[in-house]
Amino acid sequence: MNALQLVERLEGVRSTGPHRWIAKCPAHDDRSPSLAVKEADDGTVLVKCFGGCGATEVVSALGLSLKDLFPERPPDHRHKSSRHGLTLVTCWRACPPRTNPRVRC
Repeated sequence: MNALQLVERLEGVRSTGPHRWIAKCPAHDDRSPSLAVKEADDGTVLVKCFGGCGATEVVSALGLSLKDLFPERPPDHRHKSSRHGLTLVTCWRACPPRTNPRVRC
């Protein structure tokens, strides 16, 4: 789900900039908009209720889950391993290229 699809489910929506909106929070009795919605560069939808509701409460009130805020991965997505047997992120943390240039992951 992208941010625009989420915003279409909300009330009192106003645009506050490119890929940014404010709306009434569905998780509490909101008289004026207190929910900020933003779509990040990677497609992740960010929600922030300034009334104090958590992201889980907000998406649950819309019949969604937190995983709906993240872009779908391709079906063949797998964590690739380095030649050390570590995932690339773990390998990078274990042997950053600037401190150990002889180890290449």
